[in-house]
Amino acid sequence: ELANGKIKVIDTSGHAPHHQSYLFDKYLLIGEAAGVNIPLRGKTYIRPATPPVFNYEVSKSNIQKLLDGDLGAKKICYAHYGMKDDVDSMLNVAKDQLAKWVQVISEFIDSKNEPDYFEKVKSELKRKDAYFANIDYLDKNKRENEFFFVNNSIRGITDYLEKKKS
Repeated sequence: ELANGKIKVIDTSGHAPHHQSYLFDKYLLIGEAAGVNIPLRGKTYIRPATPPVFNYEVSKSNIQKLLDGDLGAKKICYAHYGMKDDVDSMLNVAKDQLAKWVQVISEFIDSKNEPDYFEKVKSELKRKDAYFANIDYLDKNKRENEFFFVNNSIRGITDYLEKKKS
């Protein structure tokens, strides 16, 4: 119990096996279960957080669990970074974006050993995912830092798709 309220723990283990989200009052502290958000003036930058070992079915199921859970949250709070008002809308963005990334990466998976694999995937993701395309509006240092984590997310989905094939 904290500040006369209770914290509800919600298993959201798709991003990582140990991941949890928390509901406190009207705040859903999502960690990275619904991706990474970096606040921009007038724009929204969000991308999935799918490092190895990533499991798409579990991640998708956890987002759906949060949508179906009638949690009563009014604000979604991201570990990286910030807070948004429309919880269900942002969870749907995360669910749709995750599916889009899996689809795009599956289209390029046969070229995963080529030196330009990550650049080709990022280029296509920017073309098909307006939220991710806003990475271009981040300042240079943040953008370069983000590309490291984006590559890790691409690697996580790539590994997932490879395991699924075998």
